[in-house]
Amino acid sequence: IGPLFYKRGIEATSLGIAAVGALGLNYWLKILFARARPALWDWIIHVGHHSFPSGHAMGSMVIYGFLAYVLAKQFPQWRRQIFASMTGL
Repeated sequence: IGPLFYKRGIEATSLGIAAVGALGLNYWLKILFARARPALWDWIIHVGHHSFPSGHAMGSMVIYGFLAYVLAKQFPQWRRQIFASMTGL
């Protein structure tokens, strides 16, 4: 919503494409690796997907990576610090 609020349609579209692409890639990789979830305890709900790769980790990587890209493009003098912070995340 932020990029649309500040009239940055290209960034909003790019973020949407990156997010949908990450979802699709994550789903495809889960099928490819087919790693079962650990059966350490009884589940309250049944999750039908495999456990690897983590959708939360991939989603975070895409959002933080895109944010770092946009910030580095806008503030080139802070580029190294921005990418170092993103890598730390």
